[in-house]
Amino acid sequence: MRKFIKNIKTRIIGSTIVEVIVALIICMIIFSISVSIILKSRISNNISLKQKASLVLSNISRNNLDEYVNFNSPEFTLSVDKEENDSIQDVYKVTISVFDSEGKVLGEKILLINNYNDGNTGEKY
Repeated sequence: MRKFIKNIKTRIIGSTIVEVIVALIICMIIFSISVSIILKSRISNNISLKQKASLVLSNISRNNLDEYVNFNSPEFTLSVDKEENDSIQDVYKVTISVFDSEGKVLGEKILLINNYNDGNTGEKY
C-alpha cells in the first residue's frame, strides 16, 4: 500500500512538457476567442451609432433645418456649415455632418436652400 501511495505522489509532483504545451494552447484559444468577441461588440456599437446618425440625417429637410442647428447628443455631434453659391444669388449650399466622439464622420447630407436663416439671430447668411 505504501508503494502505491508513493507512486501516486511522484506522478502528481511532476508534469511533462507535453502537458504544459497543451495547457498553453488551450489558454491561447480561449484568449483569442474572448478578444474576437470584444472586438465584434465594439464594431457593432459603431454600426448602431452610424444607424442613429443616418436616421437623424434622413429626418432633416429644408423645412425643419432650424430645429437641428443647435442639436446636441451625447453620442455624436451635428455640424451645419453653409457656403454661398457664386453662380446663383441667394442660394446656399448647406452641409450637415455628423461626427462621433473621436471626430470621425458618421454621415453627411448636402442641401441647396434659398435665403438660408441660421435660426439664432434671424439674419440671413
